[in-house]
Amino acid sequence: KGTGFAFWKAEENFGVNGLVLAAIAFLESAGGGSRIAKDKNNLFGLGAYDFNPYKCALSFEDYADSIFFAASILKRDYLSREGRYFNGDDVKAIGKNYATDPKWADKVYRSMRLIVESIFKPEELLAW
Repeated sequence: KGTGFAFWKAEENFGVNGLVLAAIAFLESAGGGSRIAKDKNNLFGLGAYDFNPYKCALSFEDYADSIFFAASILKRDYLSREGRYFNGDDVKAIGKNYATDPKWADKVYRSMRLIVESIFKPEELLAW
């Protein structure tokens, strides 16, 4: 809640799709309800390695900082051909190295759909 402007600015500044960013944040933070999101302002689970997620997770000043940091990492490491984790420029390609869950990309796509459907009614989408 209250992060829309930051997602929009992150897309504008880093060229990473704001809906994809929002969906990753929604998934990784359990809709903003995870302890890491609440205590550390970390919407993306950045640094939350499986062996000790809470302790390892990075902390941010606010949600906007975590959004900009995640966008910069995605742009530099996952979406740029020179990036160390580049496998392509879609969610499935990002997921190969971003998360250990093999169904991560599918979950991000479902989160994208939930976000869009929370904004538009299905009949509005069909007319669009």
